[in-house]
Amino acid sequence: MKNWSLYIIIIFLSVFCMTGNSFSQNGWVKQNSPLPSFLTDIFMINSQTGWITGFNATILKTTNSGLNWVTQNSTLSKEYDLNYVYFVSDTVGWISGHQDNLYFYTMSTGPLLKTTNGGNTWFENYFNSIYRPKGIYFINAQTGWMAVEPAIITGIIYVLKTTNGGSNWSIFQVGNTQKITSVYFVSEQTGWIGGSNSSIFKTTDGGENWTLQFGISNGSVVDFSFTTPDNGWCARSYFYGTVYKTTNGGTNWSAISLNTIFTLDHVYFVDNSTGWVAGEYGNIYYTIDSGNSWSERPKFTKAYISRVRFINSTTGWIVGESGTIFKTTTGGF
Repeated sequence: MKNWSLYIIIIFLSVFCMTGNSFSQNGWVKQNSPLPSFLTDIFMINSQTGWITGFNATILKTTNSGLNWVTQNSTLSKEYDLNYVYFVSDTVGWISGHQDNLYFYTMSTGPLLKTTNGGNTWFENYFNSIYRPKGIYFINAQTGWMAVEPAIITGIIYVLKTTNGGSNWSIFQVGNTQKITSVYFVSEQTGWIGGSNSSIFKTTDGGENWTLQFGISNGSVVDFSFTTPDNGWCARSYFYGTVYKTTNGGTNWSAISLNTIFTLDHVYFVDNSTGWVAGEYGNIYYTIDSGNSWSERPKFTKAYISRVRFINSTTGWIVGESGTIFKTTTGGF
């Protein structure tokens, strides 16, 4: 008589092993979101603790590397979409957002939120009905910048700067373009801002003065990643995914086509060689030669990916629409 119990165990182990191999080839693990919101940004302060922002005033926090994400509440109502999050420690962080245009049919405004206790409570650090907050970047707990655009389109964009943790903000004109998206600094003096018409502006005096480095007619520069003050990449929100690369601090930017019809507008480089770009319909590409050539990863989600971020060479996350959260501990491979 056959030992059916042993037979079943062998089949189970075989299936498990095949599943495990397939899983390891994928390299990304789905994490559960408590909300189905469109998730917009993620910031991990270390391998355990991080925050995610999203539409409908969504703020999520993990303290166990994403095994569990819990909802945090701000003073904002659900018509606010939160777009960018930045933390300088496990207690101090900022979130920017705006009112959803489904509720407000003119160009909406929004707040900058701040927490000093890890997100247990949030308060409005800055609110101005004239300017709409966009990307934020802090070089330390005291000095940071927030890219803003007028609530009524004027063709001029600005940056706000604080040197005292947000108690006061100074405003500086960046340049002429309709919209602004991202801001990125490598030191207290040197940084970049991206906007519409694929505009890239650079400052070397802490944000007081800006110089247009690059600009063409279509798309927007929506994400930057620098590994050194000289070596950087940016992603452009436009059809036919294109990444721009500089090796001289932005004096020159070269376009690298990924030969895809999809928009790929979020980029992150782990080091000078290895980087990732992602966007529409779950499309993810990677490079191991500083962005000179790109390879497509096998697709494991159809969601729009709104951010890809790594905290070291092996551990990273992607977030996107419909509460999408994936994590890798194998470098994404």
